[in-house]
Amino acid sequence: MKILLVVHDFWPNFKAGTENATYYLAKELSKRHEVYVFTAEPNSESYGFEEIYDESGFKVIRIHQRKSSFRSIKDTYQNAKLNSVFREYLSKVNPDVVHVQHLVGLSIDFIKIAKNRNVPVLYTLHDFWFECPLIRKYYKNNICHDCGSSKCNECLITSFPLTSSSSFIAAALKKMLKTRYVKRITYTLLSGFNLSYLVQGGQRRSLLRERNKSFMEAFELVDVFISPSQFLADEVKKFGISKSIKVVSHGLSIPSEKLLKDFFERKEKKNNEVRFCFMSHLAREKGIKELIDSFLKLKLKYSNVFLDIYGSYNENDRYSKTVLEKLEGTEGIKYHGVFSNESISRVLQNVDVVVVPSLWEEIYCLVVDEAYLHKIPVIVSNRGGMAERVKKGKGGYIFDPDVKDDLFDKMSLFADDPNHARKLSKSIPEIKSIDKYSEEIEKIYFKCLEKNEVAYKK
Repeated sequence: MKILLVVHDFWPNFKAGTENATYYLAKELSKRHEVYVFTAEPNSESYGFEEIYDESGFKVIRIHQRKSSFRSIKDTYQNAKLNSVFREYLSKVNPDVVHVQHLVGLSIDFIKIAKNRNVPVLYTLHDFWFECPLIRKYYKNNICHDCGSSKCNECLITSFPLTSSSSFIAAALKKMLKTRYVKRITYTLLSGFNLSYLVQGGQRRSLLRERNKSFMEAFELVDVFISPSQFLADEVKKFGISKSIKVVSHGLSIPSEKLLKDFFERKEKKNNEVRFCFMSHLAREKGIKELIDSFLKLKLKYSNVFLDIYGSYNENDRYSKTVLEKLEGTEGIKYHGVFSNESISRVLQNVDVVVVPSLWEEIYCLVVDEAYLHKIPVIVSNRGGMAERVKKGKGGYIFDPDVKDDLFDKMSLFADDPNHARKLSKSIPEIKSIDKYSEEIEKIYFKCLEKNEVAYKK
């Protein structure tokens, strides 16, 4: 079978959750099928494309896009130039199925182009991009429950620049405000008010309506949607997508039994040390500050606790800088920087508990899978799809970020009993392997082909 996977960016320069899931799926499927990956390199200096063979056995076509390619909301989901390239490549490869992983920065029109060639299209959902242009549905430190409202304007003005005409108007207004008398009169009314919001609020609302219309039209053509969690499947239905949605949890590339042996045979602790671990981006919505605050309170009561922090951060983000400054010289906490996927077993070698304190709604969270694979219990927030996978006392605990000291209380259970993590590890569920996951996806491909063949004959 010829399989074309489509993803917004890819290895080796991009190795986040969606990219990793796509890479390992392509690697596994290529053992039995002819696999192609259509992707982009969004931070290139000039436009172009290249075809390469990955050493894992599949072919990659990578479109190089300039850094300045995304000037408006529409540029993030529709691109006539990319439509032309995709149409040409589709004719060249002639795939049996097209499996979309993500289209941000590419073009939602890829779905229609594939369907016009009578090729079945599957779409794996990885986040809220179908509803929120900025993907996360997180606004002013809170979960956003009303995408499409006027709040979106305030969010979007921070991400998309003004058009040339509205930039001119905004600049003129700002110049007027520098005049002593005008400034005195209008200061109270317009202090702190973003003038680009005044100029383009209506335009952005129109662009959002146009975006939703384009998405709904494209999604009606998709044969099967795949969601890694029931939570996301439910969110998609609320958005108005009535197509078939199959819930298929992700699979992991599982290391050798020899490498995992020490984790599977955890012995009773000889010391009373309890080591917590955070593995994610140092961003506000990831709850890193809340974790640090809970840990510092824990440290006042228990001298045997430690916190290891791994993850990237935005050097230009004030929040990340504040977090790092808080960590400097703090007893019991160590920031280790980023780590590679290949080194995760080493990272988790001495960890007792993995904490995922997210404030936004996590779709699935592969960090939980990695912890479970290494027989390490977790503490997760009740936000999003994570709560589906943790049962009280079986594999870990769930806490509510809105309940004061709830995270502290859950961490205290482990600090009170240094062997509690070892006891919980026995109840951790088995993790699905990437080969098992690929087999499940493969079955969906074949069913789509059967249905498509019957429909085509009619």
